[in-house]
Amino acid sequence: MSELRLTSEKRLRIFTGRGYPELAEGVAAELGIPITPTSAYDFANGEIFVRFEESVRGSD
Repeated sequence: MSELRLTSEKRLRIFTGRGYPELAEGVAAELGIPITPTSAYDFANGEIFVRFEESVRGSD
């Protein structure tokens, strides 16, 4: 695989959901970047609220 270059202007972020976190872990490992931590909460009506545990401002 060719080398991925990240600029200092923006930071690439990887997020994972509940469906297939192993895929995100594999992609993150291949790119050499960590998965951005998140928290997910289920509401009684079936909706899901996801919170990013780090700022994503200025990220890709």
